[in-house]
Amino acid sequence: METTRSKAGIAFVLTVLAAVLFTIAGTQRVTPAHPGQRTYEAACAACHDVGAYGAPRAGNTHDWAPRLARGEQSLYTAALTGRNSSGDRLMPPRGGNPRLSDAEVKAAVDYLVARSR
Repeated sequence: METTRSKAGIAFVLTVLAAVLFTIAGTQRVTPAHPGQRTYEAACAACHDVGAYGAPRAGNTHDWAPRLARGEQSLYTAALTGRNSSGDRLMPPRGGNPRLSDAEVKAAVDYLVARSR
């Protein structure tokens, strides 16, 4: 019997795999304008560009308003430790890449917030 938790785990693995494949397929050797852009594109864009698993969409002020109201530290904490809310909201710690440093994750958050104000 498949549980909700195992379905979420499968969905998470597929999301991370899709992000990696999209990154490999679309990699261009261009210096990013923002220090967090490359990390965002590699670890965050697969969900935040389309709102997958309840992710607030990049550039959508309506999605981001309540999160921005909670403050920068709340956003950093969510990105570093992840979110596993009930329902269809799922965010892996560090965008699914445990090798990212705290500074890289925070820079990606800053980039995403700058696009979403």
